[in-house]
Amino acid sequence: MSPLLISLIAIGALILLNAFFAAAEIAVISVRNTRIKPLAERGSGAAQIVLKFLKDPSQFLATIQAGVTLAGFLASATAAAQLSGGLANFIREQIPFLSGAANIIAIVLITLAISYITLVFGELVPKRIAILKPEQISLIVAWPIEWISTIAYPITRILSFSTNIVIRIFGMRPEDTAPATTEEELKLLVTQHSALLDEEKELIRHAFEFGDTVSRQIMVPRPNIAAVESKATIRDALEEAKESGHPRLLVYQENLDNIIGAVHLKDMIDYIEKNRLDALVSEVMRPVAYVPETRRAISLLKDLQKSRLHIAVVLDEYGGTAGIVTIEDIVEEIVGEFGGKTEEEEMIKAVSEREIVVDGRLPIDELNERFDLNVPISPEYDTVAGWILARLGHIPRPGEEVVYDGVRYRVQSMQQRRVALVRIIKTT
Repeated sequence: MSPLLISLIAIGALILLNAFFAAAEIAVISVRNTRIKPLAERGSGAAQIVLKFLKDPSQFLATIQAGVTLAGFLASATAAAQLSGGLANFIREQIPFLSGAANIIAIVLITLAISYITLVFGELVPKRIAILKPEQISLIVAWPIEWISTIAYPITRILSFSTNIVIRIFGMRPEDTAPATTEEELKLLVTQHSALLDEEKELIRHAFEFGDTVSRQIMVPRPNIAAVESKATIRDALEEAKESGHPRLLVYQENLDNIIGAVHLKDMIDYIEKNRLDALVSEVMRPVAYVPETRRAISLLKDLQKSRLHIAVVLDEYGGTAGIVTIEDIVEEIVGEFGGKTEEEEMIKAVSEREIVVDGRLPIDELNERFDLNVPISPEYDTVAGWILARLGHIPRPGEEVVYDGVRYRVQSMQQRRVALVRIIKTT
């Protein structure tokens, strides 16, 4: 075997080694934890190693960086040492006036050629493959990277130690050198990540938006609360549940500003079977949590899970009941309505090009945005029903109207004292 062929094989092997490390890095970073964890729980050693890399990537990334750097350096050095001589001789023979610079030109050309080949076949191609198949690639490279990481541990520790010394010379602490990724950077990564499904991207977007959500924004408002007094019987509660359509009822003393618990239909099954319909709901009610309107929903979710409670009563600035929030409300706010209509869409029914019927609970900003209307927004109300009540100054009857900015807002139906449906007619 000729020396030239041996050199080419060695260079090719080093480029393939570079490709291995590049693919390993992207595959492990891109793989979804939810796809790997079940495999690890079923006893897959490779999956367990991948989970270890994800949990503490410092040693993994140090090994990858050392491997990529070493493979790239050796490939370029081998090519320059073994191939530049022959190319220099060729330049002297074919282009005599460049004979004096033949060695330098040969080294530059060889280095550029190897850099291009390494970039395409040792970096871009393997990384693209790893992005498309992160799970398969990460499981394939797990054991080899684990072995290399163990062997190279002394080297990576020396590199890490040296890096920390240099960082301290510049007056920084090593633990501060990795800046926290901003929300905008994460959103950009999610948008550009081709391995994520559209539904997964939408879920992550909901989660980002949810981080700033407070209880007041997702609560069921006070007028929509289904409740019974603490002196009510199981029979009374069943009638209220049937009339309101809510399986879960709040329990109060005297008025809704003094909610003391909640009762669910399933809590009353035993009483129904034993024909104890005259028992008081206070005997079966469960405790509830109490939170201010400004409490962040993500914190509220954690508190409810920790306390094993399902409902929180949202209190206004005066300590009165503003509304309620359930765990289901919070989860739905995060997840959204994939594959179906959103809550706002279900609140709207088009009658014609100039006429729609909306639920009174529809937020005003949503109405204005969707239909190019100019209903004024005020801290005193958030919904179409609230605006109509504020304009009329009394509890309306079906058929009453508010005319504003060339648009008629007619109360179509009432539910007890709540404006249930509103017919909106553009007259101009």
